[in-house]
Amino acid sequence: RRQRQMCIRDSDRLADLPNVVAMKIMTTLDLPTTMGLYELLGDRLVVGTVNFSFTPMLVKFYGMQWSGAWTVEALQSPEKPYFVEMMHLLQQGKIEEALQIYWKITPAIKTLYNLMAPLLPKGLHPWPHLKFYQYLVGGNGGIGPVREDRGVTFTLTPAERAAFRDAYRDIGIEPAMNDEEFLVGRAAYARGARAEDVLPNPQWEA
Repeated sequence: RRQRQMCIRDSDRLADLPNVVAMKIMTTLDLPTTMGLYELLGDRLVVGTVNFSFTPMLVKFYGMQWSGAWTVEALQSPEKPYFVEMMHLLQQGKIEEALQIYWKITPAIKTLYNLMAPLLPKGLHPWPHLKFYQYLVGGNGGIGPVREDRGVTFTLTPAERAAFRDAYRDIGIEPAMNDEEFLVGRAAYARGARAEDVLPNPQWEA
């Protein structure tokens, strides 16, 4: 309760600064707190949330225009921009059509939340996993140098890679399949780089 009160108090103070124009509400905040922030700040800031399940309600009742940065690649691809289409429909007042997209991509939402839900309250981000998500729908990829997040190194396992690909297939997207290309990055792979150039790496489990 104290943390929630501090969040609202600090947000109210920051909203009055002339160079503050928007607020991103994190997934870890519950619905009542999120609604309270919209009530308090909605007429002063462009407020968005990365909690996907709140999106339909917030667009309809609070005019939400954006969601802030998050792993939206986990739910769509350039060829099938599901989230973009859903937002457009919501903003046009076509709620039922928007919700049809929401339910279509629910399997991918659950897979992403299963990954992120235990980590976000601790302020942690599994960077190899997030880059892998991007690669599967067209991003460059690349495992990169070992990166710690608050002292934690995340390892991308075969089971996790399979689960991400299955989630895409469940929503009608065929993911990229070349793990070696991901490891070195698309651009480097095209130049001839291969897995032995970047492995071993504790962020990758073969």
